[in-house]
Amino acid sequence: AELALMVLSSFIWHEIPWSQDSNDAKYRAACADKCNALGRTRPLLPSIVDLVLYCASKTTRRQASSLLGSASALRVVLAYVDGDDVGGESVADSSMHLDAPMVID
Repeated sequence: AELALMVLSSFIWHEIPWSQDSNDAKYRAACADKCNALGRTRPLLPSIVDLVLYCASKTTRRQASSLLGSASALRVVLAYVDGDDVGGESVADSSMHLDAPMVID
């Protein structure tokens, strides 16, 4: 699972150019394009991030740091998961509530 998370996050980090301005049209286009490139994995991203946050809360600080670093890369494209361009709204500024506790039955 950690290897798969590392592969996903590395893809995002390497394929999307870093930008201080999340409203930049090229940055938004790259985020949407790479999110689409994830194919069938795309709808699973919010659940993957939720699971990583849950697991990180139950592990050591060192392991949590690695997990959270990978999750932060995935959060960049969460706004594009549904295929909608959010008009430059960053994930951090969005109303998406990712820190809700995960319920396991």
